[in-house]
Amino acid sequence: MIFSDLHCIIEEEFQKEIEEFFAFSTGFGVVFVDNNGRHLGEGSNFTRFCRCINERPETAHY
Repeated sequence: MIFSDLHCIIEEEFQKEIEEFFAFSTGFGVVFVDNNGRHLGEGSNFTRFCRCINERPETAHY
């Protein structure tokens, strides 16, 4: 079974906690995405460059 939304499995707040814990533990920028690559939240620990890329609709999919 494929879930199109992570919220079908876990609550949004718990998803955010996992995302932040992993991001700051590893030092990586992290965002969960659905099967189509759409962000399922804001993400955590992004560099200034990544935040700029993600803010623009024409580049966010990268």
